[in-house]
Amino acid sequence: GAADGVVAAATVFPALWHLWATTGDPLYLAAAGPIVWLAVQHMILYDFYKESYLRETRLERGGEGEDAAAVEARAATLDPATTTWLQRFTLRHVLLPYVRQGERLVRWTNPEAARSAAGVGPKRARSEHTAAVYRRFNKGPMQLWAMISLAPHSYLMALCLMFDRVDLYFWFRLVGANALLLVALVWQRIATLETRLALSPEAAAPREPERLSPAPRWLPGAERAPKTAHASR
Repeated sequence: GAADGVVAAATVFPALWHLWATTGDPLYLAAAGPIVWLAVQHMILYDFYKESYLRETRLERGGEGEDAAAVEARAATLDPATTTWLQRFTLRHVLLPYVRQGERLVRWTNPEAARSAAGVGPKRARSEHTAAVYRRFNKGPMQLWAMISLAPHSYLMALCLMFDRVDLYFWFRLVGANALLLVALVWQRIATLETRLALSPEAAAPREPERLSPAPRWLPGAERAPKTAHASR
């Protein structure tokens, strides 16, 4: 995930620099910083929800990522005698800030997902049932997250460079990708809440059959209580 963010930052800025150098339009250069920053945030959010999806639906393996606490613990145990300076630098100054930023973004945009990732709330065992429920509500937004991940970014940039139309990539990055991000954030927040409700203990508990109130006597076909016959004297 952190490598995706590095690749995005390392490719977007040169592409926009090329666009500015060939057109002379200062808009492209002025927008380079915000576009690069937003592209990295897209990768960070995609990586978080991708790992959550794998953890909940791939029962035999789970996800592949680590939270900030795990990365911090690993960084604290790095031995200079057995690791290179590049490994230590990458872990402490690339991966750790990347993971921390992901947790901050999720806490801000989807608190329910942040609580679930942090293990807050009732614990539940993963099973085929929980995986099916998670897949049911989160498959749609996950496909939308994938649309703003590194792969579409790389393919689209390559195609635009082939035809020397980096301006099309610029407008997709500035408008299209951020519009997809807003839709994905709203959809994911709804999906996270629906998943929690569907997997809550209340949803799993058997419900008592509802007792229907007797129909009003004036309704056609309503069953009337039998009248007591009085014996005549």
